[in-house]
Amino acid sequence: MSGFDMIETKKVAASEVGTLTMDDLRDPTSNLPLDWTRIGKDCEEEDEHAIRLPIDVVPEDAFDPDDDHLAIIGTSGKKVTKIGGLEGLKLRIICLRSHLIEKMEGLEGHSETLEQLELYDNQINPLEQLEHMPKLTNLDISFNAIRSMAPVANCKLLTELYIANNKLTSIEGLEELTLLKTLDVGANRLRSMKGIGNLVNIEHLWMGKNKITEITDLQNLKKVRRLDIQSNRLTKIENLENQVDCLEELYLASNGFDDEGLQPDSGITLPFKNLNVLDLSKNKISKLSHFSHLTSLDELWIAENDVSFFSEVGALAPNNLDCVYLEHNPIAKDFDYRKKLKDLLPTLTQIDANAVGREGGGMVGGGFSNNSGAVAGYGMAAMTDEQRVKVMRILQQQALQKAKAEQEKQAAGAAGTTTTKNMMGPALPP
Repeated sequence: MSGFDMIETKKVAASEVGTLTMDDLRDPTSNLPLDWTRIGKDCEEEDEHAIRLPIDVVPEDAFDPDDDHLAIIGTSGKKVTKIGGLEGLKLRIICLRSHLIEKMEGLEGHSETLEQLELYDNQINPLEQLEHMPKLTNLDISFNAIRSMAPVANCKLLTELYIANNKLTSIEGLEELTLLKTLDVGANRLRSMKGIGNLVNIEHLWMGKNKITEITDLQNLKKVRRLDIQSNRLTKIENLENQVDCLEELYLASNGFDDEGLQPDSGITLPFKNLNVLDLSKNKISKLSHFSHLTSLDELWIAENDVSFFSEVGALAPNNLDCVYLEHNPIAKDFDYRKKLKDLLPTLTQIDANAVGREGGGMVGGGFSNNSGAVAGYGMAAMTDEQRVKVMRILQQQALQKAKAEQEKQAAGAAGTTTTKNMMGPALPP
């Protein structure tokens, strides 16, 4: 998610330019009435080596000298291959998302005005021209081919930096970026967290999908609200002492945590005051007592672990959880899995992907009532064959009863005394 998504900009849809009509798609040499393989493609074959400036891919009136923002999304239609032709404009926001840009250039004329730059999903390498952008506060260069982020050191006013899905092997250039509140370096080639130690104002930190083996360098990060280090190579939760008061969401799915890895005194055993979301899915955890002290917790995601006993679930009663994900654990194979969870944790409003009623009402998967919506939220895909058979029998029986009642009503209206009590035959056995 980019900060630019929340900014109202003048977006020019590339699909409005040069797309084929239905008549253009007719192929006289084919037996098919249309050449469906060309739907949505340009009349001309896309040449990624052609030089196309922003002005070449949008209508002539798209560039208004009075506008301070430009946004061209290249998900369809012709793509920009070179930044240029922006002379005479005083742009505060530039968004050139999903194009074929390989080089950061042509931005010098906006050094006194440019605050937000998005070049998401291009082919940029290396990172250049940032020395001409002293007023930049938001930079999104995710999904490119960048190998070094050191030049970001020139942008000391940055508050949001997105550089995910590149080819970074280390974190550089952040020493003086003390205003940074959001950093996304996910899906790179990082092996450590070294380089983030001076981010004293950071609130949102994404480092998922790397090769990180230890949680480190967080001692000065006392304002972190959301920490995401999922899909790495972690085996211990540790070094979180200075996040006890600030941390609200912690995402550690798809690592190598077992019960022993959750025991360090500097980890999840700490008395976090505001932690409300904890994701430890796809690990090797069997005990839920590790989390019983986290009384502020609203959501616990621990799917695809090794929880085998419902007695472990009882340890979560003090948490007053709203949502729990325990699917694909051994206990989830129990026929009354959801009913037992609801009995043990009556405050739940969601079990896995299924909404459940609060105390005293609503349906919980695993048990059925006689109303027609009783199985609506059960989740057929998650059932065993035996459960599916039972559900189908109940649905069939309900359908027969409904049809029978309707026929009886119609017959009574037509004949007054005619009954159709036995027309439908016996109901299917439960």
